[in-house]
Amino acid sequence: MPRSNSSSSIDSSYQTDFNCIKFWCRVTETCTSGLCTPSHKHPFMAFIFRISVFLAPLLLATPFLALLETPIGLTPSYWYFSIGYGLIIFILVTTIHSIVWVYKTRNRARTADINLSPQSHSLLADYINSLFPERRNIFNLLVQGLLSGVICTLALAGLLPSQLRILFDNFWILFFILGWLAVSLAQFNLSSNAPIETAVPTKQSHSILQTEFLSRPTHVLILLTLAVILAPFHTLTSIIFYSILCSTPLLWLLGLLPPFNQFIPVLSERCVILLFGGTALTSQICVVILCVVWWVYVYIVSIIQCDIAGLVISGLVSYLLSLNLFSFCIYSLYRIAGVLPLKYSELVTRIIPYKPYLLRNVALKSPTYWLSVSARYFILPVICLSLLPACHIAVSFLYNTSICQHTISDNNSTNSTNNISVLYSIEYPAFFGLFIFYGIISLLSLLSCYILSSLQNKTILCNTLNNPLYPANVYNELDYTASIQNSWRVRIASISIQIIREYISRAICITFLGFFLHPTSNTLTPSFLFTISVVRSLHLVWRAPLCLSLHISIVVFIDLCVTYQTWINLSVGVHLLIIGWYLLTYQPAPLTYIREEKNCFVLLSLLLLPFTLLFLPISTLLTLTLIPIFTLPVFIPTYPHMTSFWPPQSQHSSWGVKEAVFYEETCSEVCKIFKQMIRHGVILSPSCGQIFLIRYEDRIIVLTLHEVGYQYICLSYRGLELEATSCHDIEATQIDDILEMNKTSNSVLANLYNKYLLYLVTPLTHAVINTYSEAKNSLRPTVNSKHTIQKCEANFPKCFAWLLIREVIKLREDSVELKPVKSATDLLQKSVTNSIKKLYSKQPDSTADKSADLDNKIDKLERTPALASYRHVWSTGYNNDNITSDSISEVDSIIDDSTSQIDLRQDNPNDLSFNNSKNNLQSKHSNPLVNRTDISSFLPYSWIHPPQIHNQSVESIDTVLIHKYCSYWKDRKRMDLDWSQIEYFIQIITNCVSSIVHPSKDNITNKLTGTQICKNYEGQFPWSEGLSWLTSTSLLQLAIIAYRYTLKLTTDEIVLMEDMSYDSLLEYLLELDTSWYIGCISDGIWKQRVLESTSHLFLLSRSKKGTKYYNYTLTLKPQLVHVASLQPESLHGMWSSQLFELLYLKNEEEERYSVQQEEHILRNISTQAGDYPIGYPVFSSAPLYI
Repeated sequence: MPRSNSSSSIDSSYQTDFNCIKFWCRVTETCTSGLCTPSHKHPFMAFIFRISVFLAPLLLATPFLALLETPIGLTPSYWYFSIGYGLIIFILVTTIHSIVWVYKTRNRARTADINLSPQSHSLLADYINSLFPERRNIFNLLVQGLLSGVICTLALAGLLPSQLRILFDNFWILFFILGWLAVSLAQFNLSSNAPIETAVPTKQSHSILQTEFLSRPTHVLILLTLAVILAPFHTLTSIIFYSILCSTPLLWLLGLLPPFNQFIPVLSERCVILLFGGTALTSQICVVILCVVWWVYVYIVSIIQCDIAGLVISGLVSYLLSLNLFSFCIYSLYRIAGVLPLKYSELVTRIIPYKPYLLRNVALKSPTYWLSVSARYFILPVICLSLLPACHIAVSFLYNTSICQHTISDNNSTNSTNNISVLYSIEYPAFFGLFIFYGIISLLSLLSCYILSSLQNKTILCNTLNNPLYPANVYNELDYTASIQNSWRVRIASISIQIIREYISRAICITFLGFFLHPTSNTLTPSFLFTISVVRSLHLVWRAPLCLSLHISIVVFIDLCVTYQTWINLSVGVHLLIIGWYLLTYQPAPLTYIREEKNCFVLLSLLLLPFTLLFLPISTLLTLTLIPIFTLPVFIPTYPHMTSFWPPQSQHSSWGVKEAVFYEETCSEVCKIFKQMIRHGVILSPSCGQIFLIRYEDRIIVLTLHEVGYQYICLSYRGLELEATSCHDIEATQIDDILEMNKTSNSVLANLYNKYLLYLVTPLTHAVINTYSEAKNSLRPTVNSKHTIQKCEANFPKCFAWLLIREVIKLREDSVELKPVKSATDLLQKSVTNSIKKLYSKQPDSTADKSADLDNKIDKLERTPALASYRHVWSTGYNNDNITSDSISEVDSIIDDSTSQIDLRQDNPNDLSFNNSKNNLQSKHSNPLVNRTDISSFLPYSWIHPPQIHNQSVESIDTVLIHKYCSYWKDRKRMDLDWSQIEYFIQIITNCVSSIVHPSKDNITNKLTGTQICKNYEGQFPWSEGLSWLTSTSLLQLAIIAYRYTLKLTTDEIVLMEDMSYDSLLEYLLELDTSWYIGCISDGIWKQRVLESTSHLFLLSRSKKGTKYYNYTLTLKPQLVHVASLQPESLHGMWSSQLFELLYLKNEEEERYSVQQEEHILRNISTQAGDYPIGYPVFSSAPLYI
């Protein structure tokens, strides 16, 4: 790839330079989270650089705020702290940039060689280039550090807690928090990297200040200076502007927010997750609707004066919102209305690609199932919701007793408000002991569930140690059944986890909330915040009870360490600092998934456009004073808006490859075992954003959780393609080593440590699913042997005879089912009557007098009890001429022949038409109409009268085998065949063998070869005299199936090294009919058979050049699979950086993120499993609800 001639170009082996456009170096390396970095030269150094740049302002601002806000008697001037803070920022930024500059200077010669192999090239330069762009001269380092220091000094000086206290002492503090949370993103541009432009031309400016890197920080400096000047006048205006627009204009000005129609779903999702403890949703419309429902519900509960009513309503609504009610309501509406309006059709197909769990196969559910459903969805919620007001009434009763009244009146005689929340302080031993008891029992329930879950996993103690109790020798499904599934240890652990998680933990949380969750005052703001806390806590009771148990334990621990009054006495700045640290640790958990862009908010965006333009500069000035203190990483809230549009991803996609069908067939099995693992506690507490991997044979399945509610989970299912010639196969081998946890040492202590701790993949357990096992073999050496060709010639008549007899029996049964008759005589009467009536339809009106005689003949015919010979009428053609006396005489002859050939005294006419005596075979052979009366009534005419095709090379047909076939059907009372019918079958078989196996009388001209065997399998028979007869009938399809049976039978006999006996062959053909599908890869029918879970498949495939043939044998059987979890932070960091590079940098190079053989984070497989347009899985399902 050609390099740029610009002196400021970045020297990297992964540089992309096309169309005279230079992009910044790869962003992928900056967003891999944790210590999962490539094992190259000094990767830890690059990681420390990145962490220090992201978190340095927040780390350094903490002690200064503590000195300013904590009442310890120190009253220095805030300018001293501001100047000191800015000086430290200046030293830090200048030092880091200087180290990077020195490193780049020394390693310029090494990184300039783009021909170095990936093994010899260090990726440290790529990491550093991603964080710190290259400067033209050293003066830029001083400018960058000085600019950062001055900005931080002015910002800290402008943030005066005493002046802002009026703003923080009212309800609008929530809006102000949103303001500093959004503005803090700009800090990253001040201390490290400038905003990455969409497409930087090669002919760029090389001024001293490098305006393309410092343009936006310079603008921020100007705005900060104005904000400090206007600081004394912003108290009233800030309340107004923060309450109206908050900080969204600033984010749009900096380019850190998407368009307004995408901002509303993002903000709604943050509200649902952060404030109400909800789950992320897969639909934008669902997110917005759910957010509106939450806010309306919170407002209604906040204005209710009765505490008991508020708790009951909160508990009930929280339970309903934790269910999958949205898809349930949409599906019910769809079923009732039949067809929804067009604008809702897409919504229905997206939300309910699968029916809700309760509505699936309702008629097939047993009473036990409905009892368990009632217990989970009705009985348990009613009991839990009854405990909530009961505990509240109990606490209120104790509070109103004389002792409590006397104690409270003595301690706080001047306070007339309801201070029931301080009952669990140390001044009240009973409540304090109960408070500590709940904290301890919540922690014990959480720890017990974690320990029991670890017993079923491969690793313990946060994946640091291998589980010594986990079976080491699990190689197949039998070992899994014996050592894991039927293990008493696993059964006890799974049952205990279900009891603790579903019942005990929920009961503890409900009673704790009932005892200690009470409002502290009657003002609007505390009541509103109290309502939000109630809603969040009660929602977590149903969605994640173990998570709420952890929260309760933390609350009890904090209350023991710090008293209630201590928290009240802290200043507002410290409160915001604590909130900032909380959001810093909590914000990476919510995930915004790539969704299709909707235009439903365009109208609202247009209506708000004048307000946006009016309040944009003022809101910007009022917000920028908080930049350096409450700083968060740049990738937390969202990404910049796109510079190019990418088409949306379809909900269900499948490439035209063979593996996609196997993944689609396995989908239901994987969802089944995943649900079992959650129920048994192997996956203890599923949450949104978790990613799991399932590995078996040469396939990898990735599951991503999107929604987690009460008794339901929404996930996406993706199957990956592993090519043997690519780096995917190398990474798949690395995954196998991690999952199998190979022991490399004989020491027990050495094997106890998990050496794959810092890797992307974390092994969990094994499972068994019913899926297809694939075996591929080359047919070229097999079919080219002389022995194989001889066996094919001998086996084709055997297979064709079986299929022919089976088809005849099927046609007869279909004929009897469609046209039920009492005997063959009735069938003959109806057939002959219809044949003669065809003569009526062709006569003109002038022949009415002649047709009257014909009507009498037909009436006589219908009264005849039995007919034998009517083929003459079928074989005689009639034109459109008038019916003459000859035609009437012909009808007389038909009636006379039919009445003379059948003895009416016999009970069974079939015994007369087909004599079972072998001696009468020659006498009846001269008149085929008599011998084939039974089968001719339902078989096609071309089958009854085949042409006489004689071939000297055709061997005699094995009549004994045909007798075996006939005896088999006779024993099952399907059809009683006699010798005349057997002779007919022999004639048909002989014609087919002559037409297909030996198409020419000259055996040398068209000699059967291995290639021709494969072509015959595909239906490409060579031309012959009888091929036209086969083509005109349905026997050609029967012959193709017979030849496929032949090749399957031949290959199996070669493997067994012996010929099958008659009985073995009969059982073998029956098994092929019932349990096998034999076909070709190219026809596509086998995919439907796979989805129908056919037991066995035998498929033929041809190479692209058509010179090589392969056969695939697919067997549906239980298989052992490995289940593992993936680090979601690493994957989402990688996907976000690649999405940023593709959509915002317009880097459409196919190898833009191809890093070979990376063993820690498995970049190639991880990228393939990503969202569209980053990922490229061979199969991607619609959202699945389990």
